[in-house]
Amino acid sequence: MGRVRVFDAVRGFSVLSMMAFHLCYDLRYLYGRPMAWFAPPFLEMTYSFFRKC
Repeated sequence: MGRVRVFDAVRGFSVLSMMAFHLCYDLRYLYGRPMAWFAPPFLEMTYSFFRKC
């Protein structure tokens, strides 16, 4: 039985998404780069959505 390619694709997308999130977080909060789309209320809306799951 081989690998399930769908699981590999979802896992790869998840890893890339987490890397992008942490890059944006570092740029915004550690280096002070202005990124209005990465600041609240977007993050608050995202966090509140995942708290309900």
